[in-house]
Amino acid sequence: MTLRSCVVIPGYNAMKNIGRLVRQIKQLGLDAVVVDDGSTDQTAAVATEAGALVISHVKNRGKGL
Repeated sequence: MTLRSCVVIPGYNAMKNIGRLVRQIKQLGLDAVVVDDGSTDQTAAVATEAGALVISHVKNRGKGL
């Protein structure tokens, strides 16, 4: 059995930086999971294009919800 690690990244309107961050994480050999917290920009699309698995909330839920 091979263990795998991932980095979970919460994001809200983070399209300017999320792609670069995901690519850097993938270069380290890790998987990236982005939790898009109801962004109104293209955060989810940019993260997906960079290679992340994206989980999207329909509306912003903030911390701890």
